[in-house]
Amino acid sequence: MAGDPKFLQALDELRALHLSKGADYADAGDPLRNYQVSADDNGVPAWRAAQLRLSEKYHRLMNLTRGGERVPNHESLDDTLLDLAAMALIVRSLRARAAVTVTAEALDEPAHRWQHADPGDEAGL
Repeated sequence: MAGDPKFLQALDELRALHLSKGADYADAGDPLRNYQVSADDNGVPAWRAAQLRLSEKYHRLMNLTRGGERVPNHESLDDTLLDLAAMALIVRSLRARAAVTVTAEALDEPAHRWQHADPGDEAGL
């Protein structure tokens, strides 16, 4: 099976979005550097800072679809969905960089409770 054409089109759009935003916001050597700088400024791991952005985008989606779809002034529902997918993959990428594992207790605790695993350990990713 070749895959759903609309899904594959969305993946192409996601790739183009990542490359375009990387060119706008990131250092030439690291397309996700802006997340690390932001995280450093706030004392949290980069993936955690990106996870907060993921949550923001999720809540934007919920607001846009609450009570039926409404037409936003600044960003379409499709743009929000694409941003949500991109941010989920950014969180995944930053977690892989940090080789993060999470203890059950840490899910609701401050950032210092997050444990860093051996970089070769993918079990916590």
